[in-house]
Amino acid sequence: MSAENENGKPKKRSLFRELIEDVAVPTFAESIASTLSPTQTEIDAHQELIHRVFKYCPFCGGEDVQNYPSSGIITCRDCGADWQTKTSMLGRISIKLKKPAHNGTGTELLGVDEEPAFWQTMAIRRHAEEQMKDMRQFSASGNSALGPVTPPAPVEQVKYCSRCGARNAIAATYCRSCGNRITG
Repeated sequence: MSAENENGKPKKRSLFRELIEDVAVPTFAESIASTLSPTQTEIDAHQELIHRVFKYCPFCGGEDVQNYPSSGIITCRDCGADWQTKTSMLGRISIKLKKPAHNGTGTELLGVDEEPAFWQTMAIRRHAEEQMKDMRQFSASGNSALGPVTPPAPVEQVKYCSRCGARNAIAATYCRSCGNRITG
């Protein structure tokens, strides 16, 4: 595919020219954008981290936490708290509380950027507290999965009559059925 010169003969092209004409060279803006845009693997790793951090809500301990990756918003549907995730160019993730819980929990943390580990620790602790509270309420109400818990009845010790075979209390001297004297 070489062009012709003014004599009608094909133009000679250098090997270097042939090689670079067939290669699509990105513009400066394209190369910067491709460097800064995360790969699908990086996006998946980010989402996995957010899911682990917000398995439970740091304020109410609830499990109904929704992540909206396109906007970077995380919302607890139980208490209404909202967070904003941000990833630096170096890949550092920070999470900022945008809206506290409906009951005001977290107001003191509004607008503060924290590492994911901060929120994860808070969420695990709060969830454990809620689980313990539920267990205390459950046991205080006397409920059990198997019904009320009753201690086992003491094993009754008995002895049998040698004449009629009737069952008698261990302390009995005579058979309650036939009156025979019970020995040992």
